[in-house]
Amino acid sequence: EKDPEVFRKILEEGYRVKFLTLRGLYSLLSMKFSIEENQFVALENGLKNLEINEETLQKIEGILSPNWCVNHTKVGYQITLKP
Repeated sequence: EKDPEVFRKILEEGYRVKFLTLRGLYSLLSMKFSIEENQFVALENGLKNLEINEETLQKIEGILSPNWCVNHTKVGYQITLKP
């Protein structure tokens, strides 16, 4: 996030992030997938109730760093930091 050109390249070309903060997750969802914070419920350790299609889910999972966990719930997806 400190180097806009590197972040732009990640968004356009794809990259598996080595470590992603919560704020970084929100920025990534907004910039790459046009998913804004009013489209999910923010949690202290992630987010929940994210309604996305399978294709978007696969793209997000392909980018997320290993410190994140994605789970399907009755009301969408939940992305949280691993304990």
